[in-house]
Amino acid sequence: MRQECEVDKQEQLHRQASLYHEHADSLLIAQKEKLEKQYGVRLRLERQSEHAKQQAVLDVTLAKLLGIESVIDAMVKVDREQQTTKELYRACQLLQGVLHRDNGEHSKPLKDEVEKVKRFVTNASVSHPLLERALQSIPKEALLNGVPLENTLQWRFDLMRKACQRVALIDDDGGNVFQYLLSYLHSFFRLETKVNVDHTVTPEGNIDTFRHVTLAEHFVSHGDLESAARLINQLQGEPHRVATDWLADVRLFLETKQAVSLVCAYALLAEL
Repeated sequence: MRQECEVDKQEQLHRQASLYHEHADSLLIAQKEKLEKQYGVRLRLERQSEHAKQQAVLDVTLAKLLGIESVIDAMVKVDREQQTTKELYRACQLLQGVLHRDNGEHSKPLKDEVEKVKRFVTNASVSHPLLERALQSIPKEALLNGVPLENTLQWRFDLMRKACQRVALIDDDGGNVFQYLLSYLHSFFRLETKVNVDHTVTPEGNIDTFRHVTLAEHFVSHGDLESAARLINQLQGEPHRVATDWLADVRLFLETKQAVSLVCAYALLAEL
């Protein structure tokens, strides 16, 4: 009987121990799961925080790189524009040089030099309406055939001046041989008079051919073809007809020179 009681007690103790161990194991497992959950949440928060920090650093770095890229692009654009402007200035210098050559009587056609300038207008990132109008104002005759050079117009003026003086007495109606001979002799025996260069305008109906050509000669000798042409254009009769070709060439030269000067001035301002 006693042995049976002891056996029952041992079995009860064994069952209690087993229950205790099972309960302890369940508590440990629950504690483990709780700690793992807490650690997982904290680890996730730490990872999110670290990711946010790294993302912020990347954003700052990317912004800096984008800023550097934009600066480089701006510098490349400025450098390209400066290079293009220098090419424009060189093209304009070549164009202007054609009109200021000392050799020869006639310039070469301006078409090639003008095309170089036009390429700048075509390739430019912005429009240049003033430059376009200046290029369009260059006479077609100058583009295809060139223009008489200034030194040519100066020595041709001397020939024209003498011819005008020899027919100074011939009016718009023309004249006979005797009148031409009389006008020719008159040009030799007429005394040269000093003119006042401050008065370049002669009243209508009182045109003095000798006075006009002498005053125009003064302007030509000082490189003022425009004033000289204005005076010669006031001549009447046969002297004006004699001067027609010279006036046409001077007009072509001055129109071309004015347009080219405007183009070069624009290029100079663009380079500054």
